[in-house]
This record gives sequence, structure tokens and C-alpha cells, in this order.
Amino acid sequence: MHFDRVSHDDVVKKWGVSADKLGDVLALAGDSSDNIPGAPGIGPKIASGLIKEYGNLEVLIQHADNIKQKKRKDSLIDNADKVKCGHI
Repeated sequence: MHFDRVSHDDVVKKWGVSADKLGDVLALAGDSSDNIPGAPGIGPKIASGLIKEYGNLEVLIQHADNIKQKKRKDSLIDNADKVKCGHI
């Protein structure tokens, strides 16, 4: 098995967040191949934007009521426990 080393800049380029926030994005967006449930309807791009806006997953969940898009807000509120369990 071969693994390539990924730099901080590579993570920012692919995911839109710094490497220390990648776990938050993955927990929020979910990953079926790794059995991370995430919040339905929130994919990597939206997750990245929300993490950039709120700073981290914990703050985002605490302020979920402030999300303007009703489906995103409801998905995050309804699946907050699953998202927290998926956090790395």
C-alpha cells in the first residue's frame, strides 16, 4: 500500500479549511466508506463553508439556530449527536 504525504496547503486546496479543521468538515459532511454518518444534505463544500464561518464544529452546533437555510439548520440540529460521534 502506498500513501502520499499531504501538506497543509494540499488540505486547504482540496477541502477549503486548514488541516486542523479537516476533522470538523469530515464529521459534518460524513463519509459512508468510513461509516461516518454526518448531517444529511450537507456535503463537503457546505461543511467547509460552515466551519470557516463558525470556526469549529462545537461552535457551529451551539449556534445552529443561526443558520439561514432551513434544511441545513434542521439537518444539523436533528443529527447533532451523530455529527459529534463522527468527529475525529
